[in-house]
Amino acid sequence: MADDQIINRNRRTNDESNSIEKSNKTKNAKSSNGLTDLVQIVSVSGLGIAFGVLMNKANVYLAPVIRDQMLFQRFTMIKMFLGAVGASMLSSCIVIIVSESTYRTVCNSFIHRNNRIHGISTGFTVLVAQLCRVKSFKKLIPSLEPFTYGVQNSLALLFAFGAIGGSFISTFSANQFPLNEQYGAGALSSFFGGFLLSLGARCAGGCTSGQGISGVTHLLVGSLIATAGMFGGGMLFAAGYGLITKDWLFRAL
Repeated sequence: MADDQIINRNRRTNDESNSIEKSNKTKNAKSSNGLTDLVQIVSVSGLGIAFGVLMNKANVYLAPVIRDQMLFQRFTMIKMFLGAVGASMLSSCIVIIVSESTYRTVCNSFIHRNNRIHGISTGFTVLVAQLCRVKSFKKLIPSLEPFTYGVQNSLALLFAFGAIGGSFISTFSANQFPLNEQYGAGALSSFFGGFLLSLGARCAGGCTSGQGISGVTHLLVGSLIATAGMFGGGMLFAAGYGLITKDWLFRAL
């Protein structure tokens, strides 16, 4: 009996020590995950803000910069485009070297044939779908969950908000807020141009950034054709409008 009691006591002691060890491991794992999450949040937000500031400083979004590019008078736009494609190719090569499986997952999420030429903006849908990572939103709008394909990155929304915030900081710090009307287009031109842009993005299966940067990065034939069409269409319109109206500064627009 004494031996049995000793054995049982030793078993209880071992069980208690194992339980304490497991508890400590769980606490350490939670602490490590919490620190990792914090680092990711800070990193993604910081990168988003930096992206917004740099894009704002480049002024590539301004109508005169785009128009001058189409007339070969200013090359800011093509420089930004080639720089973005080069950086995207470099980052893709790094991901392939580090984790090819992650690269395949990302590619499979957006490189696919889409025969539909109508529907809501894919980019908007994917962005809003990231809210489904929050349990309360997931229950509220479950129909959007399928759009969170690819790498399940719930921090993508933070990057988008960071980019908006960074752009605002850059504009406000340079005393350019609100933006002067001379740098923009008229209300009618803006609406009509935005409508054509959205329609073209749906027909081509991607917007200027999606086809021009993401697609060209992977040397997709469709993206190369779409990008050539974007630049070619802009150049033809700019040259034709200037020759017909003699308004090479596009004042009427």
